[in-house]
Amino acid sequence: MKITSTKVASDGTRYNVSVPQNIPAYTQVYSNVDNKLDKEKYTAPGAKYAFASIDMKADESKRRDLLIKEAFTLNKRPIPEDTIRVKYKITPKGKILEMDFFISATSKLSADDIELIEETLKDKYTVKMSAEKFKGMKFTIYTAPINLGRIKNL
Repeated sequence: MKITSTKVASDGTRYNVSVPQNIPAYTQVYSNVDNKLDKEKYTAPGAKYAFASIDMKADESKRRDLLIKEAFTLNKRPIPEDTIRVKYKITPKGKILEMDFFISATSKLSADDIELIEETLKDKYTVKMSAEKFKGMKFTIYTAPINLGRIKNL
């Protein structure tokens, strides 16, 4: 991926913005400049159905979404209408280590919005999953959408 620019949140958190070659051209990827796991060798889990053990069904998505809504409300920030895709880098116990955000190039999301989502989920959300299926791995990667427009109506 080619880094096209860097965006900075109000507290100084910096995000590299890049355009991947293998997904639609209108998508940009925001990655915290402190992310390090992309440089590490990643091996997908050997268990055939390991990813099926990651719970992102309606109840879990709602739990995650309510945390995001609460963060925007407490910070008196409007919730954008965007749907974004988030690539989570998570421990076998579900702790979020790093995140990458796949966002439309026409999105109104700011670096502050991205930072708020990232900090909220890293601090308050643990992905439900079967740790046994990912045993021995430092981290695994899982991608899921977040519909911010729907969060407004929770």
